[in-house]
Amino acid sequence: MKSRRSRTSASQITQVYALMIVVITFLMSISTITVVGYRLIDDKRSYGQEVIQSLKNSVSNGTIQWNSWETNYDINTTSTFVSVVEQSDGKTIKQFTTKGTNQLLKKNFRTLTNGKNLEYRKGAGMYYRQQGVQTVTKNGQLVTIQYTVWMSLNRVVRMFVIIIEVIIIILVISLIAGIWLISKLSKRLNKPLVELTKSTHDIFSNSNQSYQETLSVPTNPKEVQELGNEFNNLLGSLNETILKNRQFTSDASHELRTPLAVILGHTELLKKHAADHPEIVPESVEYIDNEAHQMQQLVTSLLELSRSSNVNSNRVSIDVNETVDDIVKMYRNDEDHEIFTNLEPNLMLLANHGNLQQILMALIDNARKYSEIDSRIKINAKKVASNVEIRVIDEGVGVNSADKEKIFDRFYRADQSRSKDISGYGIGLAIVKQLVEVNHGKVSVQDNLPKGSQFILTFDSIEP
Repeated sequence: MKSRRSRTSASQITQVYALMIVVITFLMSISTITVVGYRLIDDKRSYGQEVIQSLKNSVSNGTIQWNSWETNYDINTTSTFVSVVEQSDGKTIKQFTTKGTNQLLKKNFRTLTNGKNLEYRKGAGMYYRQQGVQTVTKNGQLVTIQYTVWMSLNRVVRMFVIIIEVIIIILVISLIAGIWLISKLSKRLNKPLVELTKSTHDIFSNSNQSYQETLSVPTNPKEVQELGNEFNNLLGSLNETILKNRQFTSDASHELRTPLAVILGHTELLKKHAADHPEIVPESVEYIDNEAHQMQQLVTSLLELSRSSNVNSNRVSIDVNETVDDIVKMYRNDEDHEIFTNLEPNLMLLANHGNLQQILMALIDNARKYSEIDSRIKINAKKVASNVEIRVIDEGVGVNSADKEKIFDRFYRADQSRSKDISGYGIGLAIVKQLVEVNHGKVSVQDNLPKGSQFILTFDSIEP
């Protein structure tokens, strides 16, 4: 099957314009000819009836006063022909004709309509025929008088031909001038799209991309400007994803490099000196064991992060109070931190139940990790407009203003000097953010004055 050849919008616009002009011209021609023709034929019919009526009015004592009528009634004998036939018992008694009528009747003819009003006579042209009948009494005998009037339509036909010729000339001029103008205009309108396409091609064909490139967006027309802006938004999102993935690969490699180096170093040490110095074996094995466990934790965190970015959330109605209470019970054996709740009653939100539990547990673990022993952790929940807002509040080290926008990035750990002794890889909050976004929610962080942080979750609320 042949594939259809793609065409530019300029050629399509030009083709549509040409077709539109032809259709409009055709419809105008048909309408003009129909209306004008109907009016002219109607005039001929009215004139024919008038002639026949004048003939009927000239009948006196059963006899038509032909000579008087022909003398007094003015007709154009070159375009109008009249025949009057008197018949009795099917026999022709008398026949009267105007000048030229007999020659016209000698010409072969054919009717063009069912009503036989239109005739074409070879060598004479088109005619409209009007007939009438009158029955009179003449010398005590019934006489039928048949009136026939032929009116030439040759001038009408010539006028139609002129109209059609004028319409064709106008059509040709309109097509030539219109196609040229439309072609110029469409090319001008398409120029921004062509430039946008070229700009896109230049960016993606560049082998040395910085992933900061943007398309050149024209100011006009508005639709192309909006399209260019959306392309730039999409390009920015793709570039951001690419840079994040590169950073993720770099950070993962960096995090894995350290434990691998320790493991390889102690393995090499054991190979060379274990036989001569058996006392080093337990220490090296412990180092290898610790680093292997750290690698296992890192790989587990990376898998969780990968799953959270690809999860399809099945959102359901969740009782916030019940869910929070169940999670708090899991930490009832934590002697280092006390967890308080302040929950507005009858709170229902729309989210995946497992995701919500994982999010809250991750934030509580984060609060415990960065808070001093015996400090308090609070969980507040209330309805705000059409949303449910949940806050996990700690009294820990807090988050610097410069770090607030970055702590949800992968492998980012705020204030390394204060968190260097705290285990972790900076992945937990990244998982939280992805799970929140999958459930159509939002997460942010604020200061908890005078000390600590507030992690704020916002989800869609539903009526209980």
